[in-house]
Amino acid sequence: MCNPKSRGFTLVELLVVIAIIGILVALLLPAVQAARESARRAQCLNNEKQIGIALFLRHDARKALPPGSVWIGGISAYDSNGTESTWITHILEYIEEANLKGRLDWSRGFGQAWGDPQHPNNFVLARNLSVFTCPSNLESKVFGTFAGAEWWAKGSYGANNGIGPMVEVMDTGRPPPKRERGVFFLNSHTNFKDFVDGTSNTALVSELVVVPDGAGIGDFRGVMHYVEGPLYHHNFGPNSSVPDGMRGGWCVSIPQAPCAGTYSEWDPKKMTMSARSGHSGGVNVLMGDSSVHFVTDDVDLPMWQAACSPKSNAGEVEFTGF
Repeated sequence: MCNPKSRGFTLVELLVVIAIIGILVALLLPAVQAARESARRAQCLNNEKQIGIALFLRHDARKALPPGSVWIGGISAYDSNGTESTWITHILEYIEEANLKGRLDWSRGFGQAWGDPQHPNNFVLARNLSVFTCPSNLESKVFGTFAGAEWWAKGSYGANNGIGPMVEVMDTGRPPPKRERGVFFLNSHTNFKDFVDGTSNTALVSELVVVPDGAGIGDFRGVMHYVEGPLYHHNFGPNSSVPDGMRGGWCVSIPQAPCAGTYSEWDPKKMTMSARSGHSGGVNVLMGDSSVHFVTDDVDLPMWQAACSPKSNAGEVEFTGF
């Protein structure tokens, strides 16, 4: 009895199978990518919750939220008394970095520590912090080296500085600028009792896009331990197409986060940074009641601006929640 001759796939059948597999992959890939982004956004949201816990713990310990930045004394005090430390520097022990904070020399400053390996606070500038890294954002990284020392590590979150531009003056002989300040600003010590609007109506922290450095130039946005990095403003909505106003020498403009030079030196500053994220369609925002909300790019601008102030301003749009 003769066995029938085995028959393999024809070329046409093989091409049909490959085409079907390609169609299935094309159909499944967006779903897989969406699931991955959903997981990244959830991690980012969790990071902000952890930051919120750290802020609350600091508030309980010191009876105030940390300052947006510090400058004690006139311009001559540029490297003393923790000058140019930021709100992030002041919550290190509450994000499981107590040993890191314990090594800092608070009799010295931070702005002068960059590029100086002998400065006692240089080591903290280049330290990446996992809770400040959003996986949807571009990778937080240290940019540049100078005299053998790394410069600044970047984080994905900024504190609410109000309505910009931020024009922080270090010379105490000059009057402070008049503007709608948020919760975190120069030498601020905001207490939750100051939240006349209510903690659930006031933003504490939102997201920043970490921008890759250009050829021979770094971008300040997201720098954690220097005042020109970890703050944001409510002038424009999330992921605004309006360029961030920042120091021209440290501005690398990309489509996702455009920027333009609005000042050239550290004093006086004229900085305005919008909340931005690597998520599609919006940003995560930590509110004063420790809740975190995803705020879409098309949020009503008066509502977004109302969320920046802990005060209840006359004529202000009533905040009804995100």
